[in-house]
Amino acid sequence: GTKGPMHWPAWAKLMETPLEKGPVLTLSVPWKVVKSKDELETSMKVLLSASTIAMDAEWVPETKGVAILQLATWEEVHIWDLQELEPQLVLPHLDELLAAESLRKLGFCFSSSDWPRLSSL
Repeated sequence: GTKGPMHWPAWAKLMETPLEKGPVLTLSVPWKVVKSKDELETSMKVLLSASTIAMDAEWVPETKGVAILQLATWEEVHIWDLQELEPQLVLPHLDELLAAESLRKLGFCFSSSDWPRLSSL
């Protein structure tokens, strides 16, 4: 990707204030922002060919839905921009990922915080 999450209002607001809890971990992992049908289909091919993906959702504070869904393989990160992608386009692909039996899915507290928000798509 070429245009990080700074164009999302919640991220931009967060990054205006210094992080006081210590150093920030940064990784040199290729990432792609997915915001079109073609990019979503390309992302799906990569994700479905992986053995494991990590999943994390982010949202704008004080809202119900999800702003972005981060899906990472060992080699790269795909950031699905759910403010740009239409839910009827995303849902079948998300269902396919979650139903893929050969694909291990990892998430931290996914069922208690991310999953309820994703169900509002």
